[in-house]
Amino acid sequence: MVCSFHFVRCLWLGALGAAAFSCREKPPPRPVRPPVAADPVSPPPQVVPPGLEKWAWTARSRDYKATVQQTPKAPGQCEVKSTGGNETWTLDECLGDNTLMYFASADGSGLLVVDPLPSFEKAWQTSIVVRLYRDGRLVGGTNAGALVKDKNKLRMLTKRFAWLQGAGGLPGVAPQYVHDDMILGKAADGTDMRLGFTPLSLPRAMNTTEVSANQILEAGGVLTWTDDEGEMHFTNDPREVPSQYRQGIKLPVDGGVVGVMGGKKK
Repeated sequence: MVCSFHFVRCLWLGALGAAAFSCREKPPPRPVRPPVAADPVSPPPQVVPPGLEKWAWTARSRDYKATVQQTPKAPGQCEVKSTGGNETWTLDECLGDNTLMYFASADGSGLLVVDPLPSFEKAWQTSIVVRLYRDGRLVGGTNAGALVKDKNKLRMLTKRFAWLQGAGGLPGVAPQYVHDDMILGKAADGTDMRLGFTPLSLPRAMNTTEVSANQILEAGGVLTWTDDEGEMHFTNDPREVPSQYRQGIKLPVDGGVVGVMGGKKK
């Protein structure tokens, strides 16, 4: 009889607990989180021959999607490859070592190369300190004289000089992206340096409206010429300019491209 009483009591308490549990408000379903976007794909690790580590570098766009990477293959031989952006290209050339600064455009087509410690022979103003490449071709450049106005702010070394804040031992903030297609920095004298990924966005390379071909060569400028078939060429090596395009040609200097254009064979 005692067992039966406890058995009935257990059934009653169990039913009461079940009823109470069923009256509780069910918690709302957890919100479904949207899938997290995948991080930009990192470039594959570089395979660098021993002793050539200084020639290996990687430039990333502001959003880290586009990558331009230089991989040395042998002394004096490199492969530069742009991946991840809308434009991809490859160049079999060494553009510089890892002491330079490299910036990639958002679409991967543009590459800015900034030399914070350029060399010079006679006049520091003529040293090329910025180069612009588009799809693997040199399309523009700017010399130090266009960016620095006060020589006393430079840090002069043996055959080299530091001109850029935040680099080469100079105080300040190093150049950085301000948006996808613009780099902002300051020269040693406080002059603003704004660099874009088109030739017209570069500072003018010389403070004159007209220069001759010989003046360009003497200044070590970035040269461009059009051959008889209408093809435009770019170089920063005067030896690559055919002699027939060097003499007596004048042109406006615009957008940082100091050049020779429109020469004709005689």
